[in-house]
Amino acid sequence: MTAAVCWIPSQSPSGIDWRSLLGPLRGNTAACFAMEARHRADNPAPVSKAIDENEVDDIRQARTGDGHSFERIVCRHQQEIARRLRRFSRDPSVLEDLVQETFVQAYFSLHRFRGETPLIHWLHRIAVRSGYRFWKINRSRSAHVSIDGLDPAAPQPSSDEASELLERVMSKLSPRDRLVLTLIYLEGHDVAETAALTGWSRTMVKVQAYRARGRLRKWIERERAGEPRGRN
Repeated sequence: MTAAVCWIPSQSPSGIDWRSLLGPLRGNTAACFAMEARHRADNPAPVSKAIDENEVDDIRQARTGDGHSFERIVCRHQQEIARRLRRFSRDPSVLEDLVQETFVQAYFSLHRFRGETPLIHWLHRIAVRSGYRFWKINRSRSAHVSIDGLDPAAPQPSSDEASELLERVMSKLSPRDRLVLTLIYLEGHDVAETAALTGWSRTMVKVQAYRARGRLRKWIERERAGEPRGRN
């Protein structure tokens, strides 16, 4: 996957023209990291607290419409968010749209961020829900679930053939089934983490995972038996 680029929204709620204000850095990942380094150098703090304090300051300033502060947030977290969203699509243009949608939602929801968890955790929740909506909207299309970078503790395909089988049968499941299987079995999240990412209750996560496993097993059996393909 190519390096993510800085994405900046064109307008803020206060009417700031983000593109003209931040244009020189748009599309330049190296500049993003250089800018972040300069920001930290200009705002010294104890090493153990530097990142947290900068994050808090950027959030506070971004809420007032400060474009530079929000760009630092984007540059700081966009690559991790892109890795998360790659689970939902490996099409570069779709992935870019999903990353953009995530940060658009984050910007307009910053006033609701309470700071009880790190900002990146909150961004992951927004990203997962954006990806889930994408799956639901595009359910009629052939879906792909990335199996790159699986958690070591999660079950992994033993061969290319098994990998292809997994992707094929996952594409036949409902978006809800694919989401819970991806989070728990491909990424290795526990029930509590999956509930936090999806907004579902823990009971719902357990029930959904149980049912999704059963449907996945049936599709695998059908594929191996060479039955006609269709949607469940």
